Amino acid sequence: MRICMMTSLQSCTGSSTARSPSSVVSENASDDSPAVLRAWELGSAAASRCSTRDSAISASSNNDSPCAAPPRRLLSAVPRTPVPALPTATELEVQATPVVLHAYAKPSSFEAEILSCVQQHGRFEVLSTLGASTFGFVFLAIDGRSNSKVAVKVSHMALMRRVYEANHIRADADVIESPILEAKLMSLLSSSSSCGRHPNVLSLEDEFFSHDYTLHWLVMEYAPNKDLFEYIGSRGHPHPHLPPEETKALMTQFIRGLQHIHSNGICHLDLSLENALLGEHNTLKICDFGVARKLPANNALFPPLHVRSKRSYMAPEVLRRLPFDGRKADVFSLGVALFCMLVGYKPFEYADKSQLSYCLIASGRVNEYLRRCRSPIVLSADAHDLISGMLCPEYRRYSLDQVAAHAFFNCKA
Repeated sequence: MRICMMTSLQSCTGSSTARSPSSVVSENASDDSPAVLRAWELGSAAASRCSTRDSAISASSNNDSPCAAPPRRLLSAVPRTPVPALPTATELEVQATPVVLHAYAKPSSFEAEILSCVQQHGRFEVLSTLGASTFGFVFLAIDGRSNSKVAVKVSHMALMRRVYEANHIRADADVIESPILEAKLMSLLSSSSSCGRHPNVLSLEDEFFSHDYTLHWLVMEYAPNKDLFEYIGSRGHPHPHLPPEETKALMTQFIRGLQHIHSNGICHLDLSLENALLGEHNTLKICDFGVARKLPANNALFPPLHVRSKRSYMAPEVLRRLPFDGRKADVFSLGVALFCMLVGYKPFEYADKSQLSYCLIASGRVNEYLRRCRSPIVLSADAHDLISGMLCPEYRRYSLDQVAAHAFFNCKA
């Protein structure tokens, strides 16, 4: 079903242009912002630094870099466990443009060794592996403290260092996944609302390092249902999509969660169907803040950055590495998600004038695009206007408040 969702105008019009392996990898791999030296140094020679650990932490506590956050708690009582072996240099594929880690190239034993560390920790009863992350794995577990199910994301600091070094990551030019900065931003979002958390944003339960700083742990709320991508793809229809009324209900939750994120001065920069989980009663929860960033001072534009997120959701100004408004970039990604929900596939491989599908949609000819695709879906006038306003060039793109107030959400299908 995931293949159905990936259909683009090229496949609809019979084009035989093949996608390169690197484009497939770059679309699914996340990247992030470096400055992880504090954690790297501590992780690479923890034994010799144990006596100066406290001073090292306090010295870096005011640094706003992705890996400079001091741990919330040190686990001195945790038994020392073998550190998982890293991938060899030959298992890391470095490419020129974009530069990414080849799809989770880790030794076959890597997951088992990470899992062993989690099991020996003692706090968590691991039930299953939910998936791989860029620098480790995510496990479903029962937290012994709360006796509830949680998602535990364990990242290997030395693997992060190797990826950053191999890809020549620069803090002032690259936005690549950072689990430590992700924890900072999730902590802010989980504690900023009056009730302590927002129902449409995945909440952070805990965050810490292992005793020797080799592993970083994120303990998060567990959403028991599928992500939105899988939810749409599971529809039995040969052309899976959501009916307008269900789309409106889910998109309304998406917008509320994003409004909460933006109101706290954060831009997600990697919104997608895959990063929208469904909790109990199909409550939508925005997740994966690995490439999220704080808004520049005075709501200024972000400088040109190499943002390592999914290209099929990426705004054209971000793709072209121009100065950009992070909030408007999030609206563009939300527009791609809305299109997928209503139509059943992604509208283009990436937002560039070389893509006929993007040119048609950005110029307001969404239904013309659908006719060219011979799609059985016909959008309402309100849906057409909303998608066009969210996917057009930045200078005339809707703001998030304009999206929330659009007639599409107030009319019946």
